Amino acid sequence: MDQSRTKDPSYFIGVDLGGTKILTGVFNQQLDCVGWSKKRTKPENGPEFVVGRILDTITEAVALSGLGLDAISAIGIGSPGSIDRETGVVKYASNLGWYNVNLASQIQAAINKPVVVDNDCNCCVVGVHAKEFNSKAKNLIGIFIGTGIGCGIIIDGKLYSGSHGFAGEVGHIVLDDKGPVCSCGRHGCFEAYASRNAIINRITSEIKNGHASIIEALGKKDISNLKSGDIKKAIKFGDQLVKNIVEDAARVTGLVIANLINIFDPEAVVLGGGVIHALHDVMMPLIVKTARDYLFKGFPAKVDIMASNLGDMAGITGAAAIAMASKGSKS
Repeated sequence: MDQSRTKDPSYFIGVDLGGTKILTGVFNQQLDCVGWSKKRTKPENGPEFVVGRILDTITEAVALSGLGLDAISAIGIGSPGSIDRETGVVKYASNLGWYNVNLASQIQAAINKPVVVDNDCNCCVVGVHAKEFNSKAKNLIGIFIGTGIGCGIIIDGKLYSGSHGFAGEVGHIVLDDKGPVCSCGRHGCFEAYASRNAIINRITSEIKNGHASIIEALGKKDISNLKSGDIKKAIKFGDQLVKNIVEDAARVTGLVIANLINIFDPEAVVLGGGVIHALHDVMMPLIVKTARDYLFKGFPAKVDIMASNLGDMAGITGAAAIAMASKGSKS
């Protein structure tokens, strides 16, 4: 270990807490990742278990970076759901099954470092803004599709959280109040049409109703545990059912993006998350076409609609950036 690197607490930890996995990275002040760790979330085991998993990834990431905890200045965590940013309490996260979990205090008690918690998609858009736009984009929207769907919004170069800290819950825009049930309990949310869970639910339903698919032939007996990569593989092997379902999700996403552009008039809309990363070639052309088809007539075509190149790094980069900002540091 380079002991000189541990004297100054100038490194920051970013944690991306998702419904499927926890990804944690250690970052310098230029937001370069110097070590990372990943584990399955397993939220069905409860908040205490998940907190333990987060602590394990922090320990591993710090060790793999060749640093000690004395080099860490602060920790940022991106969590799904509604977050009280002042207290670090996860008020409600449907994909985790959490209500009023004081995440910041539990991590801080174990690590003895300052901890800030924000919505995971806020962290993602901050990461994209910092690394892919060099913090220069004035107005930017990020939509992140994985287990669920979330959104982060940059207005006038700053993260927009709204009057109560809940801005960006795009996944729970209701598209049809008689539509499929969402994880939040309501019907017809965007998330119930285009998230990975929504895609899997529809594939499962269609197969049970007798429609042909090669999913089971790929060795996936428990379809409910499909990953984005499994869906990509099915399409690669010519599964028309799965392709049609994914294309439907892409069209719905494009419609939502058109509405967001009409409301916010951003310089760019950036998409990310595991579903977009795995299914980019199928989804992005349809997303872009549908969004442009449904923009308000005369709207400038120069609004970029693009996929992030950061992949899984967006969330942890943004979480580290938020931790850095909380300490008054600048990259």
